[in-house]
Amino acid sequence: MKVSTRGRYALRFMIYLARHNEEKRVSLKDVAKEEDISVKYLEHIVTQLSRANMVASSRGAKGGYCLVKPAEEYLVGEVLEVVEGSLSPVACIDLHDCNREVECRTCDLWKGLKDVIYDYLNSYTLQDLADKKQESIC
Repeated sequence: MKVSTRGRYALRFMIYLARHNEEKRVSLKDVAKEEDISVKYLEHIVTQLSRANMVASSRGAKGGYCLVKPAEEYLVGEVLEVVEGSLSPVACIDLHDCNREVECRTCDLWKGLKDVIYDYLNSYTLQDLADKKQESIC
């Protein structure tokens, strides 16, 4: 599994919102500048997050974006799944009518890996990441 730029930027956007929650609304321009992401790219990501009811927006002088619920209620895996789609390591795990599932010798391996991925990603919340000190080069 490889998380795309879209997934990484979506997390950075959501963490930014979590860190600036007391300001109520933040503009895409501010996020883009501080996170070094193009506004156009963020617009596409925000559209997906808005449709999934993860962020709210308002127009006007005091408009912008904010989280719909508290940052500790957002699981990292859920955020990534909105913008990335399934996080399964192989496509056949998501097929509920796979004709090889019964005789497949690797099915349990892939299902186990999927569980590990989801369990790990969902062991973190946006609040966990917002509270984390910036230590790495990512």
